[in-house]
Formats: sequence, C-alpha cells, structure tokens
Amino acid sequence: MDAHALAALEYPAIVERLAAAAGTPHGAADARALTPSADPDEVASRQALTAEAIALLDATSAPDLGGVSDVRQAAAQAARGSMLSPGTLREIEMSVRVALDARAALEEQQELAPFLCDRAGRIDPSLAAVAEAIGRCVEEDGSDLRDRASPKLRSLRSELHGGRQRVIGEL
Repeated sequence: MDAHALAALEYPAIVERLAAAAGTPHGAADARALTPSADPDEVASRQALTAEAIALLDATSAPDLGGVSDVRQAAAQAARGSMLSPGTLREIEMSVRVALDARAALEEQQELAPFLCDRAGRIDPSLAAVAEAIGRCVEEDGSDLRDRASPKLRSLRSELHGGRQRVIGEL
C-alpha cells in the first residue's frame, strides 16, 4: 500500500494509538513498525491473533505483563562475555518470570487462544532456573549482589567489614 493511501486512511494515527496502548517500549516499537500486508495468509494470521487477544481480554484472563523489560541488549552483552549490573540482572529475572507466567496462563486458556498459546510455547521453561539463580544472588531492589551469591564474595565482604572495624577501632 502506498504512503498516500495510508495517510488517507489515517494509518499513522492508528499506529500511534496502538503504540500508546502497548505495555512496553518494545511493544510500542513493534506497533510502530507494523505495515499492512497484502498476503492473505499473513492477514488471516494477524486477525486470528488479534481475535484471540480480544477474547482473552473479554474473559479477563489475559496474562499480566507488568514487570517485563526489553532485555535483548543485556542478553547480547552477556553472550559476548560482558558483565551485567545487578539491576540489569534483576530486570532479566523479572522478564523471565513474567514470560513464564504468561506462557502458563496461555496454556490454561489454550482452547480460547490456541495461536497465542503456540507462540508462548516458544518460551523455554528451562529459563526458570536462570531466574531462580538471579533471584538467589541479586538483592530484591537490584542494588547489589547478595553476600550469599558466592562463598568467595561472602569471604571478601567479611574481610572488608573486618578491615573497616579495625580502622574504626584504630581511629
């Protein structure tokens, strides 16, 4: 479809309304990237997914996506061997938990939303172990690593605390 036709249909305004309703920046970006398709199969697929999402919303059984973040850049950094901050690790943990909860919620509604359930089936359940490991090692507010993150960290922090106490005592 040409740009003039899209402008006449006020397509940019529709896309912006959709982006404004998105729950995440990533969702908003995906909404803004949408373009109409001339492929009948693609149109049918999009309509089916939309109908399922509406049915879930009407049934008030849509999965809660609160707490999800776009962690693609952090995952790419980790894949390159870069260190991630505790706050970033906490965002990853929360996003994994939200994704797994959404998968479970959609599996419970498989009859109502089979296509969405199929898409959610791509979320790897083994990621739960990653979320659990992060949860054990990172403070809940994402401010720092917990002392129990590793025996070495616990030992180093204990030595540091002891050194501080000695300095304070000397002063």
